[in-house]
Amino acid sequence: MAFTCKQTINSSIRNLERAEYIRLEPGKGRDKFIFLTPSGEELAKEKIIPVIDAENHAFAEMTREERAELLRITKKYIIQLREKTNQIFKTSSEDM
Repeated sequence: MAFTCKQTINSSIRNLERAEYIRLEPGKGRDKFIFLTPSGEELAKEKIIPVIDAENHAFAEMTREERAELLRITKKYIIQLREKTNQIFKTSSEDM
């Protein structure tokens, strides 16, 4: 179960393509391959990689026990969130 609808993802991909951060190439059937353009690679280096690095450093500074506890609680949260959203979407589709 995805937490983002297909329309949102498609719209985001189109916006990135229009901004020339990505390019799409046809794949098999309806599949598409997404590649970063040079400006997309630059954006990733400037904005995305530093955030990932900060997350990794923050996680590494935790003790082994703290990391295990964070992962345990996050897993529990994701499982419960999926159950709740599945109920919402199941109810929504039954209303149609």
